[in-house]
Amino acid sequence: MDHGRDHSAASPDNAEGALAKARREIVELEAKLAAAEKARHHAESAASAKEQLAAIGELSAMIAHEIRNPLTIIGNAVATLRKPLTSAEDRSVLFGILEDESRRLNRLMNDLLSYARPVSLQLSAVNVREVMERSLSVLPPHASIEKELFEPEPVGRVFADAKLLRQIFENLLTNATQAMGREGGILTVRILKAERRGEPCVDVVVEDTGEGMDTSVRDRALLPFFTTRPTGTGLGLAIVARFVQAHGGSLNIRSAAGKGTSVHVVLPVFEERADG
Repeated sequence: MDHGRDHSAASPDNAEGALAKARREIVELEAKLAAAEKARHHAESAASAKEQLAAIGELSAMIAHEIRNPLTIIGNAVATLRKPLTSAEDRSVLFGILEDESRRLNRLMNDLLSYARPVSLQLSAVNVREVMERSLSVLPPHASIEKELFEPEPVGRVFADAKLLRQIFENLLTNATQAMGREGGILTVRILKAERRGEPCVDVVVEDTGEGMDTSVRDRALLPFFTTRPTGTGLGLAIVARFVQAHGGSLNIRSAAGKGTSVHVVLPVFEERADG
């Protein structure tokens, strides 16, 4: 008989005790992990809420600023109109100012609604060239601007909301026309086959020969309320970017001061699948 070996260590009672202890430790560890995960979730939620509140506060300040300016102008105009010595000529000018600022506020409200509301798409297979031709046809006539449309090869259709696609195109065409000003220039639209991450796409390029943008302006061009025009709301391109992203597309601006601007809207091609 081996008197040096401790047989009690291998007894069933000790084994069960060790197993029970291990189970308790596992339960305690799981509880600690669950508590840690819950704390992490609360921390992330709090951080997210803080970021959202900061974004809302920043947006509210921008909106207040944009609304305050025309309201101040309207208030000053009304105060002057109330003065009995205001001439008929001055009254006519002031009424014109009231109309202009009222239209500006209405345009701002419409743009805010377009930017803030969720994008709801009515999707169908859309011919890009047809939508672009309609958008070009409604541009205000400009004697000094030459319009060109190129589609080197048929690009097929895109799966899109035709109404929103037309709004995208009309906004970009209007921006390009305004960028060239009274001097005019060449407005060129190219509809090209492209590829993104191995998938077929359509690249719609709107080019102008206007003043262009330097790097600082180009980097901020898609930010809400950023504009270089005194009568702009600064929401046009931000709205366009939202609409493009809702279609699973991308928007890219290429520009340099004095060299014009080209805006690329890349959209996935609509592919029909055979049944079965």
